[in-house]
Amino acid sequence: MPKAENTPEQAARPMLLTARGVAFETGTSEATIWRWNAKDPSFPAPVKLSAGCTRWRRADVEAWIAARELATAEGAQ
Repeated sequence: MPKAENTPEQAARPMLLTARGVAFETGTSEATIWRWNAKDPSFPAPVKLSAGCTRWRRADVEAWIAARELATAEGAQ
């Protein structure tokens, strides 16, 4: 299966997000991101690049958000 090409919009978006970037995407605070990371097993696991550098895969975060939206929509019915 051929790999889909990235659009310019996708290419401009980083593949890895900081806690601040994840907070922006989820509309929460950085403290909430770290709390979810520690207490919510469904929250995406971060990638530890070095002792002081933690990132999250954008695709994992987007999939997590989509799953939460779906669960919310199903619960509302």
